[in-house]
Amino acid sequence: MKTKFYRQILSTAALSMLFLSACDKNEDDFTPIEPVEGLITATLKNDYSQQVFVDLSTGNTKEIDNAAWDIAFDPTGLHLRTNNTNNVSAAITDAPTLEDVTDVEGLEFKYDNTNGDLDMTAIGEWEVNTVYVFDFGRSMAGEHRGYKKLIIKELSGDHMDMEYADLDGANEKDVHLDLNSDATTYFSLMTGSSVDIEPKEWDLLITGSAVRTGAPCQAMGPAAMPGVNCDIYRLAATVLNNRASNTAIAIDNPSGMEGNDDPDSKINNMTISDSNYDEITNVMSEGMSYSKDGDAIGRSWNHILTPHSDGKYKVYDFITYVLTDQEGKRYKLRFHTIKNPNTGEIAPSFEYEELLP
Repeated sequence: MKTKFYRQILSTAALSMLFLSACDKNEDDFTPIEPVEGLITATLKNDYSQQVFVDLSTGNTKEIDNAAWDIAFDPTGLHLRTNNTNNVSAAITDAPTLEDVTDVEGLEFKYDNTNGDLDMTAIGEWEVNTVYVFDFGRSMAGEHRGYKKLIIKELSGDHMDMEYADLDGANEKDVHLDLNSDATTYFSLMTGSSVDIEPKEWDLLITGSAVRTGAPCQAMGPAAMPGVNCDIYRLAATVLNNRASNTAIAIDNPSGMEGNDDPDSKINNMTISDSNYDEITNVMSEGMSYSKDGDAIGRSWNHILTPHSDGKYKVYDFITYVLTDQEGKRYKLRFHTIKNPNTGEIAPSFEYEELLP
């Protein structure tokens, strides 16, 4: 079913100015600048199978099938990322050949940090002739989706050679991968091909990210059953900013508190009337503290409430976020929904407005 994606541009009244010359009484031409503003709603579906890139300066958006890619390389080719939105985690082995790895016993699987720091991914900087194993996690039905083992043989200029297969050696493939020198190169281990994912210009990525809800398996010893009684991960609605293009985020949170799941907590009883959104100007935003972490917004705009089984979320619509893009433009935004009230699907929505000098 085609994903529903809506973009509504909110009309604004243009400011008008007239300059009069006392000397010659001629009028100077003046074209008022209208701020870019709007409302964006993105349907991620209940299984978080979609993600949406957003460019605030143009309002352009791009929808992506989360299962379209598994691993990605930065423009240098030196850093390897995994698609934790699709539950892909990775483990590093000390094996020099694919044939040396036939099971996952003793391997520690990790997810990339969502802050966008390439040195804090599950693998970080990969090494030639080292086998990496990827765990594709479990489906919504709880079925394990399998593993792949991969080894990178060479990185030369704008391409790399790698080999990968199933754990038992089946479906082995040799790949000559051309790298994009200007952007991230995305690759599907399922199809054996690179994939067009990231638009050239974007500020925000609305997606799901893997969050551990179970106890760590390392603490359970022999009784540990990953994904069953420990290291249980679920996907949560997350907003990431484009760290690679130096976007930065400032936060105005009138509650002074972090989100929590207690329905009686102060933060969970505040409303949009407590927001400073309308009062925040460009001048005010200059004095705010900014972070370039890719998950500076992250999941801070919402929280599930107890009992978790009810699936009820509190959206913190009184929190205002200010984003500075790579061109130096500033936008303020606040979130209104996490679910579509009619269908119940995960559908984050937010309004935004450019802050003019």
